[in-house]
Amino acid sequence: MAGVSRGEFQKKNTRRAYKVRNRLILELMARGGMRMGEVLKLTLGDIQSRKLILQEPKSGKQREFVFIPQKAADRLKDYVVSHCEKFSDRVFTISYEAARLMVLKLGKMVGISIVGINFYYQNPFPR
Repeated sequence: MAGVSRGEFQKKNTRRAYKVRNRLILELMARGGMRMGEVLKLTLGDIQSRKLILQEPKSGKQREFVFIPQKAADRLKDYVVSHCEKFSDRVFTISYEAARLMVLKLGKMVGISIVGINFYYQNPFPR
């Protein structure tokens, strides 16, 4: 730690931890096809190597299974080891709104425009 103060070192490591967390959230969404809410509900007990158990998914089923690539599973395992203690601990302790803003911000950084979805159906052939 020559030339770096303790505060700077902690700030740099905190930033790195956020980068790892954010990457994992995006990777689970992109490579696992998971919704934001499903990612944020994951607990330590839901992780079984490459298989993730989704409790109460949006489909209405009691549970569903998602399989993720081995590299993503390895990164998730490394993250969980340093962030979760109990079986029932949530993997990502971040609010839905904070995660949504993070996705929007990172999308802008790489040139992806994320637009809200219009839930109202309009008949293109009015009577």
